[in-house]
Amino acid sequence: MTAAPFLYLGLIVTSDIILPLLNVSVLVYYLFDKNIKMRDSNFQSWAISFSVLCIAKILEFFISIRTSVIDGAVTFYKLRKEIEICELTDEMIHKKFFEPEPNEDSQARLLRLNKMNLLAEI
Repeated sequence: MTAAPFLYLGLIVTSDIILPLLNVSVLVYYLFDKNIKMRDSNFQSWAISFSVLCIAKILEFFISIRTSVIDGAVTFYKLRKEIEICELTDEMIHKKFFEPEPNEDSQARLLRLNKMNLLAEI
């Protein structure tokens, strides 16, 4: 298994949850710190608008991004299982019908060839 899906999920969680939560928590700290006068600084309007964007990004993750990523992963793994099952079935069919057995007599060979012809017609 490759590390790419886990790296992708880690980057999505970092950019859409962890960093915005850190930004919002820093703003909350600045709002409740009595030593910093937010009303007197130019930082207040920027901080509030940026925190609204961060909250919107967190909500977007839980509303749309998480569901699309999870749906995509579920679809990927279902298709992967189906492909593995089909490949297994193809190998079993090839081994059963196309490869001769070590002690095969002429009648068994004819029967196997007839089965191959029936499979070819399907």
